[in-house]
This record gives sequence, structure tokens and C-alpha cells, in this order.
Amino acid sequence: MRKTFRQRAGFLLLALCLILAAISLSTRAERQILLCGESHDDPLCKARELALWQARYAAGDRDLFLELGEPTAILLNRWMTTGNEAFWDLVYRNWAGTLSQTPETENFYRALRETCPETVFHGIDLEHQYQSTGSFCLALLRKEGKQDSAEYRKAKRAVEQAESFYSGWDETLLSRDNAYRENVLAENFRSEYEALGRRRVMGIFGAAHADPYGMDYYTSSVPSMGRQLKNRYGGDVLCRDLRGDGLLEPTTVTIAGKEYAAIYYGEIGIPRHGIVRSGEFWRLRDAYGDFSQWERSGGTLPGNECPMSVTSGESYAIHYDCWDGTDFWWYGVCDGEWRDGVLNTAEVLPPKEETP
Repeated sequence: MRKTFRQRAGFLLLALCLILAAISLSTRAERQILLCGESHDDPLCKARELALWQARYAAGDRDLFLELGEPTAILLNRWMTTGNEAFWDLVYRNWAGTLSQTPETENFYRALRETCPETVFHGIDLEHQYQSTGSFCLALLRKEGKQDSAEYRKAKRAVEQAESFYSGWDETLLSRDNAYRENVLAENFRSEYEALGRRRVMGIFGAAHADPYGMDYYTSSVPSMGRQLKNRYGGDVLCRDLRGDGLLEPTTVTIAGKEYAAIYYGEIGIPRHGIVRSGEFWRLRDAYGDFSQWERSGGTLPGNECPMSVTSGESYAIHYDCWDGTDFWWYGVCDGEWRDGVLNTAEVLPPKEETP
């Protein structure tokens, strides 16, 4: 489970290169809440997160909100402060079968411990490992006589939230109460942020949860955590999708001679497609009524290939750049059709092709 010094040094070197970019963020990054969206299995996202947190840490921040249950965060904090590897080993072992049990994740946490040792982790999610990590943590706190502490109450709450979330679960994604979990993330974040007196914090979550304009990823029935926080705290929240290069920006896009309000999600590299090199993505906020009437090409795009949470009743535009120097536009609508566990988007053809 231990990584060699060379492996960890390589990860730190990449993060140190990225920290220059993190430090050069505009003053908008000085907002009280910096909410970062990631792809859980993307090493570059981890390196960017480390660089961003190192910059915030250097400016005095200490509170890092994570898509973890509070019992997991409590044990990680014990590991940070005591250096007792037994805490890390227990947490990492119980992550088996998840996207958290990867070399990149371990490198991330070990680099945090080396470079930002006073970091305090706050678990904002329900405790997915409630039968293992959750039970161990509660037993440990009871042994220490902390049943009346805020720490114990938060850990117990995360376990109870997980029990509710997984009740009736048949090991398929849609058998869980995903709308409930999205609201749990928002409420736990709000509760912890208020308890800290609204001091500056940074959060790291899956990009769909951090989307300030989206709905929950699986049911599209409740606003995403990021959207709920943005609605509550307004300008105090800055959201960054670390899979792309830019901040989310309101703008407009002209398609078939008509201007549509849009959110720009930046340019994302797509090397796995062979022909396509990258794509620039827009969520079109008021185009579904038009797009849904256009001719369908028969082509589709899985929602999980977009850097935003795809939502039923919305439209999207993508500008693709190809390796051979050519480019093309793609327009799609999400009608609520599910395929292979994710929402699907259908390609539509404008009545008259005009690039923005």
C-alpha cells in the first residue's frame, strides 16, 4: 500500500507546476467558498486540487470539505495529526471497490499531509462505508467517552443518512434515493459552513454535485448541491470544474441566426476519440423549445461524456476541434432517456447550419 518516494515525488512535482496557475487565479478565487468539481478517477484533477489547496492553505485556509462521510474524515484527521498509519490503512482498506482506492488518491492525501499538515477535513457526504468505517469510528468515540460531542453527533448523522440512502438498494444505481443524497450534501455543507462561522473553505466533489446550474445527476428532480449553495450564498460561492481549463461563465451563443443564453464550461481534451482532439461545451439555458422541434440525426452522446450534469429538458452545444485541424459543431437535447445507467442526449440538426 505504500508508494515509493519516486512515485510521490512525481505527483508533488506535477502539483508544484500547477500551483503557479492556482496562485494566479483572479480575485474571484478569494470568495468564501471555492467549490471544485472533479472526475474521481482523473489524476490531473487530483494534481489541480492539491495545487489549489496549497495556494489557499498558504493564504491561511485550513478547512477542506470533501465528498466523504464524517466518520471517514474523523479518522483521516487522526492520521493527519498523529501520523498513526493504522488510521490510514483502515480508511483505505474500506474504500475497496470504489474510485477512492487508487494510487492517485493515496498520493493526494500523503502530499496534503506533507505540505499542508494543519489541514482539517470535513466529511460532507453520508458515510458510504457506514458498516465498516462508520461503525469503527462510532465505537472509537464511545470508547473515548465522546457520545455527547458534536463530533459524535455528526458521525452518527452520516451513518444514519447512509442507512436511509441504501435502504432498498439492490446494487443498481437507480435503486438508491439519489435525490435524497443530493439534498444531504447541500444540507451537510450548509450546516458545517455555518458552524465554522462562514470562514473561507474549499470543497472537492464530483463535478455534477459542484455544478452551480445543474440538477442531481441521476434523477434531475432536485437542484445540485452546487446550485443549492449558489442560491443560498450567491456571490460567496465560486465553482470551478477542474476537468476543464476555465471558470463557468454566463454568455450567449448564436445558432441558426438566433441568440441563446448559455453557460460556458470551457475546453475539455478528448484524446480517446482518436479523430477529435478537444471540445468546448455550452449548456443552452433557453433553447430546448426550439431544439426539440429540429430534425434528429439519430446520433447520441452519453451525458457522462459532458463536463456538466446533463438534465432532462435542456439543450447543449459542443464545438469540436479535430487532430487534422478541422472543426465542427454538435447540438443536442436531453429528453430524459436513460441508457446504460446515464441520461442520454440526442443530436439535432439546425434548420440552417450557422456556426456562432
